[in-house]
Amino acid sequence: MSLFVAKKLVIYRSAMVALIIAGITWVILIIAPLELFSVSYLDLPKREERKAG
Repeated sequence: MSLFVAKKLVIYRSAMVALIIAGITWVILIIAPLELFSVSYLDLPKREERKAG
């Protein structure tokens, strides 16, 4: 394998790792809290019914 090809592979691998880490960070910081909020928000009417009953 030539040095040029090896450098290109390292660059592509680094870019892929950065994209994967960005995706995981996006899920942890953005998507997961929104889903937790929507679940607790949708559960709110059931909690009010339990208090009234």
